[in-house]
Amino acid sequence: SVVHIGGLKIDFVQRSDYRQGTEIPLTKKEFDILQCLAEQIGSPVGPEAILTRVWGPQFVHYVQTLRVHVGNLRKKIEDDSSRLRIEGVRGVGYRLIADGMNGGGVPATVAGFAPSASLGEPVFDAER
Repeated sequence: SVVHIGGLKIDFVQRSDYRQGTEIPLTKKEFDILQCLAEQIGSPVGPEAILTRVWGPQFVHYVQTLRVHVGNLRKKIEDDSSRLRIEGVRGVGYRLIADGMNGGGVPATVAGFAPSASLGEPVFDAER
């Protein structure tokens, strides 16, 4: 499936992401983190959940490693024209949000969800 949010198109099947038609090169770990956050758009995801999913349960205490990867991911997907950002939620984790979102979101598993893209809300479709 494909998620459109904040000017970014994330294709989970092809494992690629694009801004204005240009692919943004991400490492495997960066894409896995982005996918983990995109599946819970607007909702905070704890570091333990991300670490377990991306690295495995034996790495659940590698929080500094996650911070470094999230910092690198932010540099790649957030720019002056981007309406998308990864927000740290103190004591909870990280969430992926776009300008115009009020901190709430809709999980990427909801098929056919297409609110107003002009508000920066996520738009999901089934492109492959």
